[in-house]
Amino acid sequence: MQHKKLRPLIYHNGIEWKDWECYNKKQNNVAILVGGGPSLNKIDVSKLAGPGKTIFGLNTTYPKVHPDIWVGMDDPKCYDRKIFHEPFPKILRGSYWDKECEGISLLDLPSCYFARVKEVTHKGELFYHIDEDCENFVWAKNVFVTAINLILYMGFRKVYLAGVDFSLEQGDYHDPNNSLSEDNRRWNKNLYKQLYNYTDWLCSTGKMCGIDIVSISPESPINEVVPYISLETLNSSISLPTTEKLYHCAELEKPEVVSKEYKKLLAYEHQTSTWGISAGKMIGTLETFLQENKATEVLDYGAGSSSFKKALKDTSIKVYEYDPGVEGIDKIPEPKNYTICIDVLEHIEPDFIDTVLQDLARVTKIKGYFTIAMYPAKRVLKDGRNAHLIVEKTEWWMDKICKYFNISNFSESNKQLDVQVMPKKYSI
Repeated sequence: MQHKKLRPLIYHNGIEWKDWECYNKKQNNVAILVGGGPSLNKIDVSKLAGPGKTIFGLNTTYPKVHPDIWVGMDDPKCYDRKIFHEPFPKILRGSYWDKECEGISLLDLPSCYFARVKEVTHKGELFYHIDEDCENFVWAKNVFVTAINLILYMGFRKVYLAGVDFSLEQGDYHDPNNSLSEDNRRWNKNLYKQLYNYTDWLCSTGKMCGIDIVSISPESPINEVVPYISLETLNSSISLPTTEKLYHCAELEKPEVVSKEYKKLLAYEHQTSTWGISAGKMIGTLETFLQENKATEVLDYGAGSSSFKKALKDTSIKVYEYDPGVEGIDKIPEPKNYTICIDVLEHIEPDFIDTVLQDLARVTKIKGYFTIAMYPAKRVLKDGRNAHLIVEKTEWWMDKICKYFNISNFSESNKQLDVQVMPKKYSI
C-alpha cells in the first residue's frame, strides 16, 4: 500500500488532522519578513502591506504589524493573546498543538497551523527542505530559520528583511515595553551572533540558488552583510497591472462565434486570395456615417483584407479590427462606440448567426452600420459550399437583428440590406 506523503504544515478541522498544501514552485509576490528589532521603528509600517507583497510577521511584531502570515515557535504565553483570534494564518511549532490560549485550545482558534520541524546538523540542509518532497521544516532552535524555510517552501525567491537586526546595540526590541533582563540579554546576544553569521551565509549562498535576501531597515546592523534598499524603492519597483475600468460580468461574456473547422477554412481563403474588400468600396458612405455621429473610434467586425482601414481618410477616427480568419486580428474584440459589419453576416455559419449578432450587440456601445447580401456569392469555398452560407430575405434578417438591436435606419437595393442599429439596453 502506498502511504500518503506527509506535509510539513498541518491543521485540525475539528474532526481530523489535515495537510495545508501551501507548496508553490513559483511565487510572483515578494516576501517581507518582519522581525522585532529596533530598526522596525525607522520604517513606516503602514507602507509594508499591499499588492505584490506577502508579509510574514515574527513573534512580537504583532500588533505593530498585521501580517499576511504570522510565525511563532514558542509557547502561546510569549505573545499577545489577541493574535490567536486573528483570521490570518498563524504558524506554530508542531509540538505545541495541545497548548491553550487563555483556556481555549489552539485547535479551536481560527487559522492555527502547526509546523513539523526537525533539527539539522548543518545549515546547508535548509536548501533540501524547500521542494514538494519536504516533510519537515528545519529547526535551528529559533523562529527566523524556520520562517525562512517556510518562505522558500512557499515559492518566494525575493525576501526582504524589516526589523531583522540581530543586535542589541540600538535596544532590545522595537517595543520599549518588551525589555530584557540581563540573563535574557546574554541569551539573545549569543543567538543573534549565530543568526548574524547565518544570514551572511544565507545571503551569499542564496544568490547562487536564485534567492535574493535584501534588507529594507535603515541603519540596521544587518546591513553590513545584507544589501539594503529603502521600502520606498521596493514599493516603486513592484510592477502591478493598472485598472482603468471595472467591467460588469455581462460585458465580459464572449461567446464562441465560429467553429474551429470554419475558422481554419476562413484562414485558408484569406491566405490564398484577396477577400473582404466591400467596406473599402463603400468608404464614402461609411465615412459620412461616422463623421455625422462624430465618431472617434470604430470596430470593423469582419475586417477581411483591411480595405476599410486602408481607405479611411479621416485620421481622427481610430480603427479597430476583428476577423476570425485573419491572423493578428482574430481575438474576440472589446466593445467600441461604433461598429461596422460590411458584407459579413451572410458568411456566418447558420448555427452561429444568433451568437454573432449577440456579440455584435456586446461590442457596439452607441451605433452600428451593417450591410448584408441576400443572394448567392460568386465565390465557392474550398469545401464546395457557396461563400454566402446564409441566403435569406429581408424579413428574416430584420427579425434576427431586432432581437438584439433597435433599428434606426435601413434600406434595400439590389438584394442588399443596409441597416443602422443601436444596441438594446438589457436589464440584468
